[in-house]
Amino acid sequence: MADASGHPADLPKPIAPAPVAPAGISRGLWKRIISSTVLGALGAVVIAVGGLPYCLVACLVAYQASQEYFGFITSKGISQGMKPPPPLLCTIISLLCVSFIVWMYATQGAATAMLGVTGFVVLSLQLLLVKTPRFAQLTSSLFGLFYCGMDVG
Repeated sequence: MADASGHPADLPKPIAPAPVAPAGISRGLWKRIISSTVLGALGAVVIAVGGLPYCLVACLVAYQASQEYFGFITSKGISQGMKPPPPLLCTIISLLCVSFIVWMYATQGAATAMLGVTGFVVLSLQLLLVKTPRFAQLTSSLFGLFYCGMDVG
């Protein structure tokens, strides 16, 4: 028995072909172009709106950046023979990065006091958690804090 379109009722209907990417662009590149355009537009809206939505997105970016940075440091090591920061210190620095963004939002950009406090906390914890910290370990922890917290905010 055939339906209104002329296909037999017991056979599945043909599926429409997928949209074809422009000539010369691979399918993966086309997906990346579309997703980056959508994310760029959403980022522009968040920046234009500002306020709390910007603060929340900046906190998410700071957290993700700190996780990526310390994941890289712990997988590669700072340099040969040196231990990476302890996991507790990495977690505290990630939280400080997010709190730095929230502090800047709450104080409308007055970051000087928070910058000194977070730097002191990171160095103090590094000295307490690592028996004999090296200068490279101290600087990598501070760099992670300022790179992931201050640059995002």
